[in-house]
Amino acid sequence: TYTFRLVQIIPKGRNPNDAINTSVPIYETTTENSILYYGISEPQLIPGEQYAWRVQAKDAGGKDLFKNSGYSEVCMFTYG
Repeated sequence: TYTFRLVQIIPKGRNPNDAINTSVPIYETTTENSILYYGISEPQLIPGEQYAWRVQAKDAGGKDLFKNSGYSEVCMFTYG
């Protein structure tokens, strides 16, 4: 399974790793799909604001061990 976590970076310019580890997510979901569609039913993003996201891979049976506890690197973007 995959857990996707999205946070807004406040204030702008903050380290995205710090933001992802300490901020309350504006969107978080767990799925078995390797593709995530962020549609109109998800929280609306604010143009000009910065966001950080990360994915964690987990074995559904809890048997496999992943490097870095299954976490991807943190990525960031400015919306709009």
